[in-house]
Amino acid sequence: MLKEINHAATSFWKHLPNNECLKYTVSYDFQLNALKTCFMVNQHYSPIAEKSNTIWLALCALSISSKKEAGNIIMQASDMADYYEYSLQKHIWIPQPGISLTERDKEIIRLSAQGYTIAQTANMICLSEETIRSYRKALLKKLNVGSMVEAVRFCMNRGYL
Repeated sequence: MLKEINHAATSFWKHLPNNECLKYTVSYDFQLNALKTCFMVNQHYSPIAEKSNTIWLALCALSISSKKEAGNIIMQASDMADYYEYSLQKHIWIPQPGISLTERDKEIIRLSAQGYTIAQTANMICLSEETIRSYRKALLKKLNVGSMVEAVRFCMNRGYL
């Protein structure tokens, strides 16, 4: 799977106009077996130097994944909400509509990422705790995740924060 992702990402970047590849990051989840333990990790791979759309330097970051299965292969430009999802079955990049977050959505996710409770968030932005709960519930549905921790990770992975 990792070899196919690398090939698909390289092909994607080569078909972009000059320097456009530097705007795109590929992200995917895979299982890592280490120290007799298996866990899912998310890898971000962002080109930072290229010549004739051939990437020769990239920034790579690994983090624990909130997903339970390998895959979730996403290519996204830093300046766009829309993204591409790679199909391992069809071996193609499929355009996907991005998720639109309001400034209030981003504020609530940011405060959650900083560790503020519902009560503290409500106090900081002058809303009721019930309103904050409603915003959080709507955010989880909008992002299709099960917790605020997943929402924060999702938004960070997609560059929304």
